[in-house]
Amino acid sequence: LSALFVWRIVGRPVKALKTGTERLSVGQLGYQIEHMSDDELGDLAQSFNSMSHELHAAHEEVVAWNRTLEEKVEQKTRELRRAHEHGLHTEKMASIGKMAAVLAHEINNPLSGILTYAKLLTKWLDRKDSGPEQRDETRQCLDVIVSESRRCGDLVKNLLTFSRTAPMNLQKTDINQVVDRSL
Repeated sequence: LSALFVWRIVGRPVKALKTGTERLSVGQLGYQIEHMSDDELGDLAQSFNSMSHELHAAHEEVVAWNRTLEEKVEQKTRELRRAHEHGLHTEKMASIGKMAAVLAHEINNPLSGILTYAKLLTKWLDRKDSGPEQRDETRQCLDVIVSESRRCGDLVKNLLTFSRTAPMNLQKTDINQVVDRSL
């Protein structure tokens, strides 16, 4: 009878506490033990329940903070990606602007020569006393106009070739030929 009394008063509550701690150790946060008595074992069960509840609440708070942190990291990553793309776009536009300035200068030089020689030819044609030596000079001026016009055409053709996107064709190449063509 006393063994039954001890088992009921002490054994069952201790076994319930043992089961609770085992469940808590495997991750069942928030597990609650049934309140059985108002003695020290009951106080221990109540403390266990309180601790289990607080662990569960703390775990939920950590999970919520983790989600918030992940969302902020994703948002900042998107912002960084957008800033990087904007920087690349700005850099490309600056390069295109520099290239346009160089190209305008390169085209303007031959066009100025063409205009100068065309005006000179017009003055010579307006004069009535043109002789054989002026014909030679006229022919030389026309040759300069032709060569400068070709130069403008080549510049535009090279620009169009540069701007076209071609598929990658990887192959072995003599580097000296590439340098000679570039020059």
